[in-house]
Amino acid sequence: MFLPSSTRRRLTETGIPFRTTHRLRLDVGTPGLLDSLSYVDLGYAHQVLQAGQIEIRPRAFGANFRDVMAAMGQLHTNLMGFECAGVITRVSNEASAAGFVAGNRVAALMNGDYSNIIRTAYTNVTHIHDDMTFEVAASIPKSYTAAYMCLIDIAGLARNESVLIHAAAGGFGQAAIAIAQHVGANVLVTVSTSEKRDLLHSTYGIPQEQIFYSRDRTFVSDVLKSTNNRGVDVVVNNLSGPLLQESLNCVAQFGRFVDVGKKDFESDNSIQSGIFARNISFSSFDLVQYEEHRGLQVQHALNTVMHLIQSEHLPRIQPLNVQPLSELERVFRLLQSGKQIGKQILRVNDDETVQALPHIPEVYLNSEVSYLVVGGLGGLGRTICEWLVSRGARNLIVMSRSVTTEKMSSFVEDAAQSGCRVYASRCDIADKRSAQIAFDDCEKNMPPICGIIQGAMVLQDSLVERMTHDQWNGAIRPKVHGSWNLHERFSSKNIEFFILLSSLSGIVGLPAQCNYAAGNAYQDALAKFRLSQGLHAAAIDIGVVQ
Repeated sequence: MFLPSSTRRRLTETGIPFRTTHRLRLDVGTPGLLDSLSYVDLGYAHQVLQAGQIEIRPRAFGANFRDVMAAMGQLHTNLMGFECAGVITRVSNEASAAGFVAGNRVAALMNGDYSNIIRTAYTNVTHIHDDMTFEVAASIPKSYTAAYMCLIDIAGLARNESVLIHAAAGGFGQAAIAIAQHVGANVLVTVSTSEKRDLLHSTYGIPQEQIFYSRDRTFVSDVLKSTNNRGVDVVVNNLSGPLLQESLNCVAQFGRFVDVGKKDFESDNSIQSGIFARNISFSSFDLVQYEEHRGLQVQHALNTVMHLIQSEHLPRIQPLNVQPLSELERVFRLLQSGKQIGKQILRVNDDETVQALPHIPEVYLNSEVSYLVVGGLGGLGRTICEWLVSRGARNLIVMSRSVTTEKMSSFVEDAAQSGCRVYASRCDIADKRSAQIAFDDCEKNMPPICGIIQGAMVLQDSLVERMTHDQWNGAIRPKVHGSWNLHERFSSKNIEFFILLSSLSGIVGLPAQCNYAAGNAYQDALAKFRLSQGLHAAAIDIGVVQ
């Protein structure tokens, strides 16, 4: 039967302790399907740290809406995981010189890495006090660092200025409120529910008349009314589409607009430029880019906010909704719904087990031998040949009844750039005499063949009651006779692999393809027979191929 890719991933997943010595990293099998989230086993974790890196065993992660956007395929990258707290396990020389040692309790930023072993630049890491829990520490790096850089570094928010903060009940929004109030600014906010309104009023003392609704453009008139039609000095925006343009209408003359959203930029949307006649400035902010290119600036912001929080000059985000790491999908769905309040935290329990795809070792082919691909350079055949070259094959034999000059010359040229020699052999693999001549010729002109991929096929579709003998044989010959000819010639145990490209039709059958189904069933049986003889063999029952 046909199984969706997300289901196939589930069937191959196994439960594995999160604290394994292998490195595990979160991946989304099918962007847009949150149920395809799972960990990938990357193999043994120990490797030399790059200059300036710190290695951390995470004890808690902060979950963010950007994670959900990546998982849903709404960004140009599928990287997920941007903040954590844990214990340092290793440090580079540069990190050691900066005051970090193994065993330190830290909070950290990272560039997309829901992993059991975090490696990040020391400029993304800050120490935490012993009395601060890892869950609290994990709520701070991204939200507070981003808010500080947006309001202080970029907008230059000053005492007695006014600021509008959108979607202010989330982690970033609350951090922005706290920093704005710390510098003595007048804070206006938007929220999407009355529950969020009550939280901000009770926790931060924001007057009810300065809390507006974010789901439609009514906030524009409310903001202007609240500021005597002047507008605000600073807008911190994460709304998208038409509401981004509406937010620009809230900016006062000489004001600053800082956009932290991603949707409009990812979609290359435009904005009306007439608003800039009021001498306002527009800035976009992406913390990840600052981490990569302005690490010292990030380090200053991260250290500053952590010091202010640990000295109780800034409040902690409330509430912290802590869930075990195993509930990651459910937390992502909550973030996707927009109903979350406060900060979502994923705790790594001591006995945490996650679903992970098993580690698949890298394939490295022998550059001193030849690999034979039967079936020409069609879509699948060429892809296989390119993969073989990418894995180290440097002598490739392509065998087909009709090796067209155009297709072959194009592939030979591409392969040559990787140092691979391609030998074209015109042969009817189903004809024993033709096959023997081709095999002998290849042995004379190429290194010994040590791997075979048999992809020859012919389709002669017809309902069985109307099928002619020639139609039957047309589909049978390459699958049955061709595969047997390959088996007889390459029955040595020195062959590294013998792969038959069979088809799902050999299992389920397809209308008007009884001949093709029979040929594929034969290939499945031949693979089993070779294995019984102690020879390498595999039959891959391929489904629909795009």
